[in-house]
Amino acid sequence: MMRRSPWTGLFATLGLVSASLAIWMMGCSETAEVDLLDPLPDAAPDTNLAADVGPKEDAGCDGDACADEGPCGGAAWCPVDSGLTGRFGFLNVWGSSPEDVWVVGNQGRVLHWDGATWTATALDTEGALFNVRGRGPQEIWISSTPSLVACSTGFEPDRAGVVETASFASILGTDRRRHHMALGALWVSPLGEVWVGASGSGTTTGGLWRSAVVDGGAGWVAAAPLRVNAIWGSGQGDVWIVGPLTSSPHGSMSSRTDGTVDGTGALTWTSLDAQSDYALHGLWGSSPKDVWAVGAFGTIRHFGPNDERWRIVEVPTKKTLRAVWGSSPTDIWAVGDEATIVHYDGTSWSLSTVALAPGIVPDFRGVWGSGADDVWAVGGDVIVRLAGRTP
Repeated sequence: MMRRSPWTGLFATLGLVSASLAIWMMGCSETAEVDLLDPLPDAAPDTNLAADVGPKEDAGCDGDACADEGPCGGAAWCPVDSGLTGRFGFLNVWGSSPEDVWVVGNQGRVLHWDGATWTATALDTEGALFNVRGRGPQEIWISSTPSLVACSTGFEPDRAGVVETASFASILGTDRRRHHMALGALWVSPLGEVWVGASGSGTTTGGLWRSAVVDGGAGWVAAAPLRVNAIWGSGQGDVWIVGPLTSSPHGSMSSRTDGTVDGTGALTWTSLDAQSDYALHGLWGSSPKDVWAVGAFGTIRHFGPNDERWRIVEVPTKKTLRAVWGSSPTDIWAVGDEATIVHYDGTSWSLSTVALAPGIVPDFRGVWGSGADDVWAVGGDVIVRLAGRTP
């Protein structure tokens, strides 16, 4: 019998009110219930990380030489067989441990890895699920559009999923394009708020919102009228964002807040010079004094302890980078287009190697790990996992 994951969703009313309301830790709640779509066929156990790797010679091996080079023929990353067939388009990955990993993508697809088996299902939408983040194994958030921000109370294979519905799209005005904005940016504070952001693709305005108490109940408030590609924070009092400039088709916006508010109750933001003519797409830091941003044409920027603006970093690629994650200041991964993966060892960035079948060249969209020896990347119809060697 197909496993299904239990979902509690949130389509909260988004109030464009001042951010002076008390900060509220929003967890998963249950109201109206809606069944999930019929589950996908059972995903096969991941018994061989290199199941989709082509002939050994395609990975640069000769005969038995690969036998001593690990399951990927010497490559740093191995493809993982999710058990799915067809074109689904994986968009992001997050987990709470090596035995609790979530992957989301197009057509409402959701995959869960329990350390031995993939379980596949879908939310009741034909749209894309752009991001997944969480606060632990019992609070996992997924963002799609202003009409769909879902929350799971954790993976339980023997229980059917449910979804709460309460639209907040009506307060976004009459521009219907805003109702379908991609909420590609998602960050869950370890101790507090949930943040979502949109770059406003197809419009001149995006937006940034955070969870809060609204009229005595669960809701959202506007955090900034900015176009946002990525959010990261070290805590509620330290939140960073990057995104496209509102006033120009070129360059990148970057801002930071310490959580203080102005006389109107709105969050105050400090603009940071990204020193980039290209869009920044991904954001991650090990601390407020060690933050990284990645973007188009191999752009990587670093904000260090004494920096007043982002510092330009040399990178061995011109491919667009979409996401960044690290286990420490000396172990950081960035992924992007045309199967590009680069690694930082505390001194410099270098290209990594991926064992892929001939003709498979995915654009990686997300990267996450539970630690230095357990890192995942997703994009296209491919999931890859670090095989234990860097780069």
